[in-house]
Amino acid sequence: MRGRRAAVAVILAGGEGRRFWPVSTPEVPKQFLRLFGNRSLLQETVERLKGLIPEDRILVATSENHAATILCHLPALPAENIITEPMPRNTAAGAALSALHIRRRFGDVPVAVLPSDHWIGDPAGFRTALGRALSHCRTFAGLITFGVRPTRPETGYGYIEVGPEAENGFHRVVRFIEKPGPEEARMLSASGAHLWNTGMFVWRNEVFLSELRTHQPAMARAFSALFPQLGSEEYPRRLRDTFQRLEPVSLDHGVMERSRNLRVLPVDFEWDDVGSWAALARHLEPDRDGNIVLGEGAVVVGCRNCVVYSQGQTVGVVAARDLVVAAAKSGILVAPLERSGDIKGMLDALGAARRPQRKQGPPSPTGAASGGCR
Repeated sequence: MRGRRAAVAVILAGGEGRRFWPVSTPEVPKQFLRLFGNRSLLQETVERLKGLIPEDRILVATSENHAATILCHLPALPAENIITEPMPRNTAAGAALSALHIRRRFGDVPVAVLPSDHWIGDPAGFRTALGRALSHCRTFAGLITFGVRPTRPETGYGYIEVGPEAENGFHRVVRFIEKPGPEEARMLSASGAHLWNTGMFVWRNEVFLSELRTHQPAMARAFSALFPQLGSEEYPRRLRDTFQRLEPVSLDHGVMERSRNLRVLPVDFEWDDVGSWAALARHLEPDRDGNIVLGEGAVVVGCRNCVVYSQGQTVGVVAARDLVVAAAKSGILVAPLERSGDIKGMLDALGAARRPQRKQGPPSPTGAASGGCR
């Protein structure tokens, strides 16, 4: 389906992926790591779109500091398809800026907005679901999201409470639920009426911009004023001025949770937002004692259910249980496997001391994509 009315994809690649520290850093965030094979998570995201959306209709929204790395990972991507943000303002700003470029270049087309750092175990099932949503949004003047049927109680994901079917397998949304505690997660996962919130969205471009005007009017006005400057010499300066005035807000909180014009498509493909080191244990083949050992120089003896990652350093782990040990030039992480995603406080404490040391540039991690890319 080519031509001006064909679908466009926006890949949001501006995050830091801090929960994969010390391998993932602001200079080399999670989307550039090869955690599950020979391709980076970003490359896998683009690969899943093959046969549905061509690469010349894929936009990548990212920090201006990562534009060169994006092209290194995606050499077939046209340079003008990289939408750079001068400073982090969360996902609503990245989607809104991308929508301006889509309006200018492609018009009111179906748009898929996808994170750059997720794992999907059934790419064909994903493409089928995405194709259904892209077709549905041609006649549905609203926002579409995807909800994965839970396979376990999960405190690291948000949930969607599903309402009655609206049309062709698409359901109304009752409400979004923040990441629950353990007891609520058990209840939600067993209810049959709640789905994991994937953070993947589909809409027509002008529908999204209309919803942005309704739910984030200040942001919508700022980007509306920026639109005439696209492609001009003034654009970089005006873009920075615009972003400096924006309040950070996510697509979920800022638009999706406020919309009354919303549908969800329940899906069954395997999905993980790869939010912590524990995700590796869910998707990689362990040794006979349940250990995942990655990188050069890592040795485990008498261990069970551990994830050990080395970025070239010699790491020895003896008689440990349910532990994450990750070593890189940026530092060393040791944490219980079940708490491996809960390291924000530690990183906040380290941040002020470590940031000046990054002037030398980041290491090229074992998990980074090959071919000279970081």
